[in-house]
Amino acid sequence: MDKLHTNRFAVLSPELVVPSQEAMECGFISKLIQMKQNLAPGFRKEKLGYQQERKAKSLAADAHSRRLREVGLGSLTKEARAQVTALAHAGAALSGPQTESAVYELAAKIHAESPWMRDVSSWIMTQLLAHVSAGGRGLAVPPVILSGPPGIGKSHYARRLAELAGVPSRLIDVGSGSAGFRITGTEKGWSSAQAGIPVEMILSSRVANPVMVVNRHAKLTHLGGL
Repeated sequence: MDKLHTNRFAVLSPELVVPSQEAMECGFISKLIQMKQNLAPGFRKEKLGYQQERKAKSLAADAHSRRLREVGLGSLTKEARAQVTALAHAGAALSGPQTESAVYELAAKIHAESPWMRDVSSWIMTQLLAHVSAGGRGLAVPPVILSGPPGIGKSHYARRLAELAGVPSRLIDVGSGSAGFRITGTEKGWSSAQAGIPVEMILSSRVANPVMVVNRHAKLTHLGGL
């Protein structure tokens, strides 16, 4: 019987790793000194004055923040960015079915446990078969909304699918007005910068495709496979 496997893949290109703010400050200061030397041949100082150095550091801080936003890391703390950098070089796991037979096995198991969700199971199987046929690996489905009366097992189904596929999952309750920040994170400038739950899951589990089960209210479940 074909088993589910785990491969490791890069989740962030090393080229996207942002230099530290300190390194960018040194670069700005060095360029400013060079510019002054080029414009004024008699300028031989190796250091800037207080105001000029302060201006260079301010420009570097703005450039650093802008670069973080460009690569999607603006909401992460310095510690979390260090973890992302490590993942950029070491890679993270893509867990779940790697072959067509593994997809059929997974679909059969989830259908046997939740036969009333057969339409959802069939759709997921179709998506995974297309993913594997195209050379993809691991559990990967587009975000899907499971709608129905409370108590039919929508959230249980989503979490059980992740469990059978060997993928970590997280239940996110988005009933409050600020719940969106739990998914996207908050950037610097708020009372505290914090990564969203999907990013936290990837960093803590080192699995690149965790399943996010988003509950908006009792009748709606949003299944997001990253």
